Amino acid sequence: MSLVQFNKVYKQFAGEYILKDINFTIEEKDKIGLVGVNGAGKSTIIRMLLDRERIDGAKEIYDKIFQLLEKEQNHLLNRYENDEIDYDSYVELSSARYNEYQEYVKELALAYDNELNEKMAFVINANLETF
Repeated sequence: MSLVQFNKVYKQFAGEYILKDINFTIEEKDKIGLVGVNGAGKSTIIRMLLDRERIDGAKEIYDKIFQLLEKEQNHLLNRYENDEIDYDSYVELSSARYNEYQEYVKELALAYDNELNEKMAFVINANLETF
């Protein structure tokens, strides 16, 4: 089952293509990583996945997705845990399991620090037991 699908997605800034004709599918149990030089569009793709950036093209995201937001959005993770708010993009987890995943994702984010001091990670896994 496909969890995420980008079909002919593109992004323009000031009339110039930043991303053009991006196509990919993430299947159940896939683990992905975005690798590229500065300015390649990694952060833009993540913001598109998180609906923080408008998409030109078709994007489909299905349920059973666990996301880590950019460091500026970490308060949402804490708010979800403390207030038990049901965000559509989160898998419902017990508090103990959620804390375990939150720690894993924090460690992952710290491992990807760059010179701009951005801490960003994205984890998609329909079967959370595989972690």
